[in-house]
Amino acid sequence: MNTELKIRYYEDKEKVVITALKVGSRWCDGHFNAKADEPEIYISPFNNYVDKEKFEKKYKSSPDIETIAKADLFRPIYQILRGQEKRPIYLLFRNPRKRAIAVMNHFFNNWMSKKDNKSVMCYDLPLLKNYDFTPNKKPEVIDNPEFIRQLNKAATKFISFYTETQFQDPHFGPYMFFYQTLLNTTKGKNITLVDIDKVRIEEALRLASDDLYKMGGMKSNPYTKSAMQVGITRNNLEGPLTSYLYTENFHYNELSLLFDKQKSLT
Repeated sequence: MNTELKIRYYEDKEKVVITALKVGSRWCDGHFNAKADEPEIYISPFNNYVDKEKFEKKYKSSPDIETIAKADLFRPIYQILRGQEKRPIYLLFRNPRKRAIAVMNHFFNNWMSKKDNKSVMCYDLPLLKNYDFTPNKKPEVIDNPEFIRQLNKAATKFISFYTETQFQDPHFGPYMFFYQTLLNTTKGKNITLVDIDKVRIEEALRLASDDLYKMGGMKSNPYTKSAMQVGITRNNLEGPLTSYLYTENFHYNELSLLFDKQKSLT
């Protein structure tokens, strides 16, 4: 089974924002008042950009269909490709490795927030039993060395079984190749790149700062991210992860050069 490829499209009267899962998408959901799956656009194996609802009804069970009905295509993307979109277009992207860590961290905290899962995972890790792993809540600081040791042990166990199947999750799906298509087709007209690891989204879009906790858009628990790296190392996943992200890293380096150039001109 291949990873489902999706991009996320948001708009209002002033702007268009395109991104991917775990690339500022929760912030965009809050800012644009969108449901979590509302702005998803599927990318077919034949480079068609298809409305989510229509793709899931008609094409998901047969993804190798080459000809997709024109009425099922997501028109705003084609308007951009034809140079017909007049509003500013912002493309959000980030370092692929940091995204992968954030994805694992997101699912780790989701898993640990469930009472039964925590009981199974923490039977020999007593300090973790009372820690609130609920996503998008202000997390409690983790600085106790023994707590960190136990957290690293839990993360190692989690990543061991998670990565057996979950690299196919859409949160890992590539998306930056699509940005290259947009930039090459439109010559970058009206397009601004936003590396969310280097600049806040609000700053790039010239907006007032938002309270990420109130929006439900807080990044993954920052105090558990280092444990993801420990889990990757202890499970000997450094090489496979690097190989998996090779193409995304290539596109990221290309986009980073353009981002830095754009930023120097503002």
